[in-house]
Amino acid sequence: MEMDENGILKVDAQEIDGKLHGEIRIESVNNLTKEQINKFKEQEFNFEYQDLMNKQRAKAIQNLKNYINEQKEVIKNYEKIKKELILKKFKETENFMKDMNLNSIDLNNKKIELESYINNL
Repeated sequence: MEMDENGILKVDAQEIDGKLHGEIRIESVNNLTKEQINKFKEQEFNFEYQDLMNKQRAKAIQNLKNYINEQKEVIKNYEKIKKELILKKFKETENFMKDMNLNSIDLNNKKIELESYINNL
């Protein structure tokens, strides 16, 4: 979202995977005051920040899911007990990822923790 000093509003949206993109432009927003325009600009910054956090979170979730899937292939050859322990840890991690309050740092730390757990078996 972007608004210039003339009150022209431009809204841009793109899916995280980058396949879909949309854009609209509104040239008349009922003669907004400078204060209203500044408020929109502040909101624009907040939306951009939130978008960045959501992108980082989505990428961290995908990285963690990819790691789990890769390791599931690796453990096919593990002893039965190790395999059961790892699968249990994967399930715990998958449940952990469902928490919408987690950020990319939490998720990246969880991946490090999971890697360490598996490497120490």
